[in-house]
Amino acid sequence: MSQYEPVADLKVKTREYKGDDGKMKGVWTSVGTLWSTPHGSSQFITLDSIPVNSFKDGERVPFDGRVSIFKRDTAEVKDANELTHDLNKKVTSKDVVLDDIDDKPVNLSEIPF
Repeated sequence: MSQYEPVADLKVKTREYKGDDGKMKGVWTSVGTLWSTPHGSSQFITLDSIPVNSFKDGERVPFDGRVSIFKRDTAEVKDANELTHDLNKKVTSKDVVLDDIDDKPVNLSEIPF
């Protein structure tokens, strides 16, 4: 099984306020984590909480279901051309033939679907 690592935080904007510079800013609440394998082929999320309400223009409004993803600074970014899977690290540019495959023709009537 692949080793999953946390790569991003899931956050919800719960309210807005006017900053010292006069611009509107958001207050974000963390609701979970995005996990990924090192090569990014498999991902899942864990939810730690689900907001019920948020505030907009000083009024309480129901949670609209939007969750934002904030990439963690500590997550190692993989180059798209980098070989990360163990099988790919062993293979350079040659085709690989698996040892357990024989050369007999396949009888399609034996396939159950």
